[in-house]
Amino acid sequence: MKKLKLFFATDAGPRLFLIVVLGVLVLQTLEGKAGSLPSGWSFALQVVMASASLFTAIYFFVLRPLQDKQAALSGAVVKDITESSRTESALRWNPALLEMICKASPLGFLVVDNRSDDILYFNQRFCEIWNIEHLAEPMRRGEMKNIEMTRHCVNSDTLMDAAALEALLEPLQAESNRSVLDCEIRFKENRVVHFYSIQIRDAEDRYHGRYYIFDDVTKRKQTEDKLTQLSIAVEQSPVAIVITDIEANIEYVNQKFLDVTGYNRSEVIGRNQRFLQSGLTPREVYTELWHKITNGYEWQGELHNKKKNGELYCAATKILPIVNSRQVTTYYLSVNEDVTDRKKAEESLRHSQKLESIGTLAGGIAHDFNNLLNAIMGQSSIALRKIPRNSPAALNIDKVMRATERAADLTSQLLAYSGKGKLYTQEIDLNNLVQENVDLFQVSVSKAVQLRYELAPSAPHIVGDLGQIQQVVMNLIINASDAMELKPGSILVRTEIVHLFEDDQNYLQFTHAPLAPGDYALLRVIDAGVGMSEKTLEKIFDPFFTTKFTGRGLGLAAVLGIIKGHRGGLRIVSREGQGTEFDIVFPLVAVPNVSGQLQKKVKSDFSGETRTLLLIDDEPIILDLLEEIFTELEFRVVKILDPVEGIAFYRQHHQAVAMVILDYSMPKMNGREVFKSLLQINKDVKVLLCSGYAEDATTFSFDDLQLCGFLQKPYEPHAMLDMVEKILAVTS
Repeated sequence: MKKLKLFFATDAGPRLFLIVVLGVLVLQTLEGKAGSLPSGWSFALQVVMASASLFTAIYFFVLRPLQDKQAALSGAVVKDITESSRTESALRWNPALLEMICKASPLGFLVVDNRSDDILYFNQRFCEIWNIEHLAEPMRRGEMKNIEMTRHCVNSDTLMDAAALEALLEPLQAESNRSVLDCEIRFKENRVVHFYSIQIRDAEDRYHGRYYIFDDVTKRKQTEDKLTQLSIAVEQSPVAIVITDIEANIEYVNQKFLDVTGYNRSEVIGRNQRFLQSGLTPREVYTELWHKITNGYEWQGELHNKKKNGELYCAATKILPIVNSRQVTTYYLSVNEDVTDRKKAEESLRHSQKLESIGTLAGGIAHDFNNLLNAIMGQSSIALRKIPRNSPAALNIDKVMRATERAADLTSQLLAYSGKGKLYTQEIDLNNLVQENVDLFQVSVSKAVQLRYELAPSAPHIVGDLGQIQQVVMNLIINASDAMELKPGSILVRTEIVHLFEDDQNYLQFTHAPLAPGDYALLRVIDAGVGMSEKTLEKIFDPFFTTKFTGRGLGLAAVLGIIKGHRGGLRIVSREGQGTEFDIVFPLVAVPNVSGQLQKKVKSDFSGETRTLLLIDDEPIILDLLEEIFTELEFRVVKILDPVEGIAFYRQHHQAVAMVILDYSMPKMNGREVFKSLLQINKDVKVLLCSGYAEDATTFSFDDLQLCGFLQKPYEPHAMLDMVEKILAVTS
């Protein structure tokens, strides 16, 4: 049977009658050209009718002409095959579409019939993942079974753990195993492949095999690993990190933020960051902050925030916008470091430096003042010896000397504050010191205040300046009385013996000087007064600081200087409304020397016998005083203001110089440098060093040099004579 296809288009749509007529016309045309048709021949026509409505109808009909005497056409068979034609087309299109998708897919596909071990399908990506492109053709032609292909992949020395993969694959070969496999395979070249497998069953649950899907997720895993590392780094960061949306609502905080603020994560996520504000940061700071970050710039500065428990902290903060690919700000990143302790340390350092500078100034003033007092005291003493005792002027000169001694006490306080005061060291029984001054202490406090004493059973002994230690106790008691504000109450004075260990930090709060481990004498003064705030506590050792209307001089500033000078430590415990406790420790003397009290020296008359004294001092008034003192005793005195000239003189005449009286603080060269130069000229040179500073603060730098003596200014003439007599007596 011959077939013809005809295509027609009509606006009226397909008409069966039209189709038949067209078929007859075609048949007649063919008959006219081909002659008479053999009996039984037929023509099959497939007619496609398309209308303007895009509706397509397909008709299949058979024209079978019948030869008779009366008609050329006896009948026709017509069938509408539209749906069957569409089905046939879909069946041709679907496999092609599936093949196209599998070839273009980034996933590797493998379909296996485990019953026959045949490879039913694989794509190119599967071969690339397993690096078996050379096996593609044998697999496609069916020359290779699945087991051979699997053995090649597993044993190709590409897997990190081939045995583990074999253990996974073996159970899947059984038809009864309906398990879904979902795992990762690791290759030796640091590749990671995601592996998925499931059985193939039809609608009647008949088993047809198993298909496998492979996805190389190496880049994704590397990205995930980097993100994990970044996440761990952010979470474990030593600074607090906060991410907010553009309205400052918190979307993420790390662990450090939670540690600093005391909140847990659920309490902060979703809240606006304003809840951290303490109210202490000026509004202008926030205005500047928002202006910068909303315009795409970074802001950094300090914010005073509040923790969950209400405690305030200072955060060094940096905020910057996070933008997307279109450069639109989507989030804000805030990095915060709690610098509260650092700020306190810096403030403490500045405070310490300020006190040190004031102490240096006070020490310098006291040193120069002592030179003047030394001249006044010395000249007054000489004047008294030159006038009759019954002279009316004797009384006036004596008053001048007493006033000079009081002025010397004032400079002593200045030097005590600076830590360079004169220490007339002796062994002191703290219990006796307190007991001997009970009456003095009582009259120094308010009548409403009662002093109570708790003294250690075993009396603590220390080495120190008796007057300065007494001044410490007196100042602390007066300070405690002032804190009582004329209200009835008691002040407790207690002595103890305590042991400090190597890591003890309790007594470094204000002195900042480490204390050696060992036994210490503790002096404790406790009051029930108004107490002090942290702000007040930071200033109590400032010179002339007071919370009263008028100041009381150096006060606690001198106390701190005395404690430092005695190598002690200090701790203060105070709360507003709960009183204050001062704890002071001094190194303990293990075996006190009962005869350790200083005895006043008894002067002896001696003569200079024309021996030469070399005086080197930059103060003319001191040189004039010493010249007058020693000239009366028949010494030959050489006065030199310039230390360089003094060295030059000694180089030329050192054999004739009996001893050198040397000032410590001079321009060009200090006393130590001059002394070293003199030793180079004569290793047996006898030097008496004088200074307005205390001996400990001056001679510590002379440890490697052997001085014959030290005398602190101001001194009385007899003290100088006694010292010179002692040195010359040893020399002779």
